Amino acid sequence: MEPLYRRDVSSATKAALPHRSGTGPHGDQGKSLCFPGDDALAPFRRFAFFTLARDAGFVGLAAAILMLACSFYPALAFSIGASVILLFCLGLLLRVGWLTEERIVRTEQWYALEPPERPAGHVGQCRARDNFEELLLRFAKSASGVASVLYGFALFASLS
Repeated sequence: MEPLYRRDVSSATKAALPHRSGTGPHGDQGKSLCFPGDDALAPFRRFAFFTLARDAGFVGLAAAILMLACSFYPALAFSIGASVILLFCLGLLLRVGWLTEERIVRTEQWYALEPPERPAGHVGQCRARDNFEELLLRFAKSASGVASVLYGFALFASLS
């Protein structure tokens, strides 16, 4: 099955596409003619971002408390913090694998929005799933980077 829209369109390709008439390259409203409906996903995208940021904050708080509890041995503390963050990353990746167009309507982000704010129709569900999947993968990438840095600190602390 071919995707309903392409996410990997480069900026050069976007610049070559026709736009609405107006003063700037994106017209008066700042919207492209070839990428309509981005405003329809704005509440979902915003709520999904803040929900994932809240989850990451709680995981960071738990990791910091565990690291503080093991502060008598810094290498162990950094290793514990990195392990907690990697578990969060694994959880995000499992959520990506679980996510489908049908299951997006059973997420916290979907239920929290009022029905008029939700993306409409099957195409809206597909686009919401794609946006949420991309957001989950971005958070997982950032979490794995933080875990790598903490594992590096653990290695440095154990060598000192």
